[in-house]
Amino acid sequence: NLPSIITSCSVLNQVKSNLSVMRLVFLFALFIPAQSFIFENVSRRPGLDKLIESQTDQRVVVDLDIGTQDDTSRLAINGMVLDLKNTPPPADCSLRMPGANGPHPKLSAGVRLLNLVESGSFISQAGQQIVNVLNGCWELVWREGAPAGSLICGFEVPEEAKRNDATLPKGKVYVAFPIWTKETLENMQLEKERITELANQAIAEKDEELSKMHKTGNIIQKALHYRNAFAAAEKYFLQPVSRMKLVPSKDEVIPFQDDLLVTTTGTVWQKNLPNGKQVLLGAASLKHAPMEA
Repeated sequence: NLPSIITSCSVLNQVKSNLSVMRLVFLFALFIPAQSFIFENVSRRPGLDKLIESQTDQRVVVDLDIGTQDDTSRLAINGMVLDLKNTPPPADCSLRMPGANGPHPKLSAGVRLLNLVESGSFISQAGQQIVNVLNGCWELVWREGAPAGSLICGFEVPEEAKRNDATLPKGKVYVAFPIWTKETLENMQLEKERITELANQAIAEKDEELSKMHKTGNIIQKALHYRNAFAAAEKYFLQPVSRMKLVPSKDEVIPFQDDLLVTTTGTVWQKNLPNGKQVLLGAASLKHAPMEA
């Protein structure tokens, strides 16, 4: 019986080691931006050109929540009203965009003009502070085969905005929101339901085996239940649960024209193009704003 127990423990140790490696690989893959991968023959999603051409002028309100986990305060810049125009930016616009001017320009459907209608603002100890932006542009970026793409808005911040230790730095700033079509979002929502169900089943199985392990007085049975619990945990970690959390629900997207859906939460960041490191500045939210008559 002792060799069986030793064998079971060895199996458990191997499973634990494999789980640690898989979790590291999986988490590493989750947080690498899609454009960081090296693709030999990247191509744009078919139909993306038609999708961007069908967009008439859109007016949106963008709020920025600037700050990282290490910051003790946040910088909330609210009420920035932007017009996404379906015309090219002026010839003298110097802003470079992550898609069109990044490592894989083929993934961009082209750069369009982004007009500032109303500046955002935040409250400091000195009162209301206005945040102006210049040289706005936007683009749609979507790699063929990917379930979602990105709406990227870019602009230049002429002056640093700061509240305590939370700072929106001077320079080029980008705001990105995931985009979907109705079909791709529905497919991913179904996949999210399937993955969530499998993950919940694995957690329930793990809890049941741990309960049996604690109840039995037989050392061999304890080892077997312990092994089964880790096998169930392995099933759980094989499911991309964290990635599925990024799939929005129907009330977390807003419609644009021609079947284009935009997630209402996104990220704010800076990057030295084309191959610089992406520096996360905070989060952003998006909603429709009525066009003036």
